[in-house]
Amino acid sequence: MGVFNAALGSGYMLSPIDLFPDPLPIVGSLDDTVFGAGMVFLGASVWYRARIRDLKTKTILDLVNHGNTQRALQLLLEDKGIAIDLDK
Repeated sequence: MGVFNAALGSGYMLSPIDLFPDPLPIVGSLDDTVFGAGMVFLGASVWYRARIRDLKTKTILDLVNHGNTQRALQLLLEDKGIAIDLDK
């Protein structure tokens, strides 16, 4: 989804068809900046958050596969905003 949003934003900035025509002062180029760049940044943000989520999931699954279920549970709960101390 992130790559799609970034591609859509890039395509909008490069497209000759705009929401507001470019000859209009200020508004003509502002729509490219706001909509196009906004979609590119949104796409990059979605992609980055998905990568972080996948990395966390992989780390937790690796811990479970290696028998460290307490640490996996601790990471999973920390990801949800719940801090516990399992070292006691």
